[in-house]
Amino acid sequence: MARLGEDGRRLWRLSRGIDERKVSLDREAKSISAETTFLDDISQRDELEAILLGLCEKVARRLKASELAAGGVTLKLRFPDFKLRTRARGLPPTQLAPRLFEAARALLAAQPAGERYRLIGVGTSDLRPASEADAADLVEGDRVKEKARERAIDALREKFGREAVVRGLAFKAARRP
Repeated sequence: MARLGEDGRRLWRLSRGIDERKVSLDREAKSISAETTFLDDISQRDELEAILLGLCEKVARRLKASELAAGGVTLKLRFPDFKLRTRARGLPPTQLAPRLFEAARALLAAQPAGERYRLIGVGTSDLRPASEADAADLVEGDRVKEKARERAIDALREKFGREAVVRGLAFKAARRP
């Protein structure tokens, strides 16, 4: 206290776990993301894409559960030496996994072929209310089908488990020897 004054008192209390402030779990989400670290580094693009698809599906589930839509997507890649590379782009507000995947896949495709990664992740940003999601679906026939297909997949997974429906890209990767 002699050196730091009131800050010294506060630091002394915090160092002993004494903190009277209330903990608030209710705060606005700034992003929703998912990532995975590999046991062995991966360089095969098709394998990375299959994993990325699963991560996009997980993020889409979280967006829907939070009643949010994403206006941006970020790809996160960690190298074997633990250096990190992130790439981001904006997109029309969405909750749909295929749209998140399309954007994230393009970011991955722009990376040099053959690079090995220890971790891959996908995050969303520019969050907004779900009511703003996929607005083009109201006027574009194919997009309406895409949204209906996503709802059907979600319902099947809810009823029978996440493995009940596997998208083609992830299915091929899972069946590889």
